[in-house]
Amino acid sequence: VLELGDDVFLTEVAAIVQYIADRIPESGLAPRPFTLERYRLQEWLGFVGAELHKAFVPLFKPDTPDDYKRSVREGLAARLGYVAAHLGGRDYLVGDRFTVADGYLFTVLGWCDAVGIDSGRWPALVAFQERVGQRQSVRDALAAIAMEQVKAEFQESTWRAFWLTAVEGQSAADVAQQLKLSSGAVYVAKSR
Repeated sequence: VLELGDDVFLTEVAAIVQYIADRIPESGLAPRPFTLERYRLQEWLGFVGAELHKAFVPLFKPDTPDDYKRSVREGLAARLGYVAAHLGGRDYLVGDRFTVADGYLFTVLGWCDAVGIDSGRWPALVAFQERVGQRQSVRDALAAIAMEQVKAEFQESTWRAFWLTAVEGQSAADVAQQLKLSSGAVYVAKSR
């Protein structure tokens, strides 16, 4: 859900990512409106949302029967094969540059291992994941997500001491004084 303010929300991935891309058109994250490439983008956003994203949902539910999960995995394998065939010989889903559809596909493909689907069966998907995963913006986003998950495991003062010393490069003595901690506690936090 993307809250736009004044009690206005967007709720579907395809709408949200196009809204964001259109707010910064110079990013090139979406082709210009009313072009065939834009409709191809919408086509792929629809496919990823309806044929992949929604299909993964029962695989994450613990009460889904195993027989049904097996059937869902088989259906997903066919759809992933379709995407792999499309990506064969090209870097991105639409045109020759990264778009929001690629970001969405990258996210959904990241779920394969968690639900017992070996994406290594499709070299084109592995190459796509590696290519997109090397983008600095993707690396930054994944690092931010990981840091939020790790941060939840520590007391706020420990996390703040780690961040100030390890990330921002402040001295342990300055951080200890700022946070009213011992230098030893700051060194322990930095080593985490």
